[in-house]
Amino acid sequence: MANLKGVEEFIYVLAAALIILTVLFLLFGLGPLPPAEDVTLAEFPSFGLVGQAVDQASRASALGSFTVGITQRESLKSVPQLQVASSAFGMEMKTYTINIPDYLLSEAERAKISFRIYNTNSYGNLIIKWNGLEFFNEKAGTTDYTIVIGPSYLEETNTLEVLCTGPGLAFWASTVYVMNNFDVDLEYGPATIIPFQLTQTELSTMNRMELGFSGTADSALGIEVNGNPVYNSKPSGYENIVFSPSNVPLNVGNNMLTFSTSPGTATLSNVELSFFLTTNLVTRSRDFNMTDIQMLYLEQGTMQGKVEYDIEAVSAQGSIQVMLNDRVLNAPMPQEGTNTVYFGADQAREGENTLAFSGTGQFDIGDVEVLLVR
Repeated sequence: MANLKGVEEFIYVLAAALIILTVLFLLFGLGPLPPAEDVTLAEFPSFGLVGQAVDQASRASALGSFTVGITQRESLKSVPQLQVASSAFGMEMKTYTINIPDYLLSEAERAKISFRIYNTNSYGNLIIKWNGLEFFNEKAGTTDYTIVIGPSYLEETNTLEVLCTGPGLAFWASTVYVMNNFDVDLEYGPATIIPFQLTQTELSTMNRMELGFSGTADSALGIEVNGNPVYNSKPSGYENIVFSPSNVPLNVGNNMLTFSTSPGTATLSNVELSFFLTTNLVTRSRDFNMTDIQMLYLEQGTMQGKVEYDIEAVSAQGSIQVMLNDRVLNAPMPQEGTNTVYFGADQAREGENTLAFSGTGQFDIGDVEVLLVR
C-alpha cells in the first residue's frame, strides 16, 4: 500500500508539471500576438511647406532641446516590457545587440541599464551579462534597479543577455522575471555631439546651411562642424548661424555638430538645422521610434502602420511623395484636408524611423500623426 501511495503522489506531481508546461507553452509560444489597441507612435504639429518652393530650405532637421556642459544621455535600447524564465525543461532568455556610434564611444563615461521588476516569484537569480561578463546575478525583488557598465567594457558592438537560473529543487516550477521600462543609456559629455547626413546630390548642390536655436548661457558657447568652429559667443536669445562648403569642409554621409562650453552651461531650445540647395525641392523629415513589440505586430500582420497628414493648402498642383526610411509609401492624389497612407514591416524598423515628405507641387502640411492600427 505504501508503494501504491508513492506512485499516486508521483502521478499527481507529474500531472501538475504537465499543466505548468502547457501554461508555459501558451505564454512563451511563438503564436501570433493578439491585436493591440490602436496606438499613436508620433504627432508632428505644423509639419511645414514641402515640394517646389523658392528661397525655402530644401530640408530641415529638428534637433530638439538640450543643455550643453552637463553629462549627456543617448538612448541605446528601450524595451517597454520583457520577460525571462527558466525551468528544468527549458529557458527563455533575451539577447540584444547594442551598437555605440564611434563618435560617442571615445567620449563615453558609462552605460546604464535600468529597469523595474514588475513581477517575479524569485525562485532563481536574475542574470544580466554584457559582452559575456556578468554584471548582475542575484534574486531580484519588485523594485527599481540600475546597473553601471564602465567605459573600459564598452565597444562599438556589444551583446546584452538577460536570463535567469532555474528554481533549484522545485523542479516542477519555473523561475519567472517580468521587467518594465528596460532601458540602456549611454552617458557622455559634457559636450553635446549630434550627427547629420548629407547625400552626394545635396553636397554637390549645397548653397548654405543654417543652424537656428533659442539659447541662454552663463559662459561662451562653442559650436563646431566637423571640428571647424562656426560660433563662439554667449547666446541670449535667438541665434542663426550660417555656414557653407566654402568655409566648412562637409562630407557625403556622416557629419558632426559639436556644442561645448568651458566652463558653465548653455540651454538651447528648438534647435533646427536647415539645408539650402541651389535646387528648390523642399523635403521635410521627422523621426520617431518603434519598440520591438510594435515591430512584431507589423511582422505578424496583426496591426498595420498608418500616417495621417493634413494638407492645409495646395499652392501648386503636382504629386506628393511620402517616404519612410527612404522607402516610398503609396500616396493618394493630394487634396486639401486629411490624407492617409499605410506602411508595413517592409518599410518600418525597430528603433528610430524617419518620415519624409516632398513633391513636385507645393503643399503646406499641417498636423501629421503616425499610428499603429488594427
